[in-house]
Amino acid sequence: MSAANERDLQPFSPRTLLALIGVGAVAFLVMAYFMIAGESGRERWPAIPSPTSRSAVGYRAFIELMRHFDLPLGSPSDGELRRASLRIVLAPASPKELHAIEASTSTATPLLIVLPKWQAFARPYIDDVASVHLMAPGAVEATARAIADDVEIVRPDSLGPWQERVFKGEPTLRQPQLMRSAKLCPLVSNGEAMLIGRLCRRPSVIVLADPDVLANHGLWRGDNAVLALSLVSRLRNGSGPIVALDVVTAQPPARSIWRLAFAPPFVLITLAALVALAVAGWAAATRFGPAAAEPPDRPAGIFTLIDVAARLLRGAVDGGRLLRRYADLVTLDLGRRLHAPRRLQGAAEIGAWLDAARPARTPGLGYAALRGTVDGMARGKGTEAGGVVAAAAELHRWREELLDGR
Repeated sequence: MSAANERDLQPFSPRTLLALIGVGAVAFLVMAYFMIAGESGRERWPAIPSPTSRSAVGYRAFIELMRHFDLPLGSPSDGELRRASLRIVLAPASPKELHAIEASTSTATPLLIVLPKWQAFARPYIDDVASVHLMAPGAVEATARAIADDVEIVRPDSLGPWQERVFKGEPTLRQPQLMRSAKLCPLVSNGEAMLIGRLCRRPSVIVLADPDVLANHGLWRGDNAVLALSLVSRLRNGSGPIVALDVVTAQPPARSIWRLAFAPPFVLITLAALVALAVAGWAAATRFGPAAAEPPDRPAGIFTLIDVAARLLRGAVDGGRLLRRYADLVTLDLGRRLHAPRRLQGAAEIGAWLDAARPARTPGLGYAALRGTVDGMARGKGTEAGGVVAAAAELHRWREELLDGR
């Protein structure tokens, strides 16, 4: 193949190919930069203190503890909420949502409200907490006053002896968060401040001031786990499921693969894939349209006949032996193309079937007659080249007649 023909078959010129390689290298470097920059932690999302979170401020350990002691758990669906023996609200996000939950909860269903305390942040798509700090007492009070409008949040430096009237276990807290309110009846208190209080006008509403009693990082301290289980067991009303809600408005980045595909740094991978598809389509554009028609093949019998005749006329082989091989080849080819029964074996059986099932229109033209001529020549009768070529031509004519020129 000439150099000009080789250039014609190349989809791109050398200059275009180098430009594509350069674009790919730049895209790779930019993608690597953004992927490394994405790990720097400069972009943070609020960490959700949910029942499934394994982070320090999550409640996964509390849920697993209840499951370990065979306490029935339910999802926050309408059916489960109607059957619930206890409804738990974990770290409500706003007074409005808390009002809606109170209004939708039956007075016969105990409602445990766990006030927020920590404001935590995590890196995108990671459950671990990257940073955490205490919420301002005013922000916690704004939520708590949706329950009782005189709640005051206090965070004492030291604690005295605990007074508990109903539950087992003494809480162990670091940086405790307690509350004062004349409208809450104390259940677990420390001096004038309460850790757990019951709404006096609606005893089915209970408030836990410090979420560290239930959170992953505080559940293991002291008797917190004992207190948590005692709290849940005493508050339940009936044998229905315990429903734990995570009421938060701040949402983490969506984990949908389609949204991730167009969010940094993954958008660069998507762009690289789109560019690769475009280049592949560009390269394939030279092959659009129907394929060029190939010239029809000549019947195989003609090529074989020409080859046999040429070798016979050269006198390089035994004419009788070659003619017998050609006769077998023609007979086997006819059996294949005319769908002879599979039980037939060898040229003799197929030839007999051809004479019986597909007799030739020309008298004396058939396998039995032609085979007799071939066998006679193979035994040395009339083996001159002209006679052998004439016999081969008769075999080919028999083949063409049975195939009707196909």
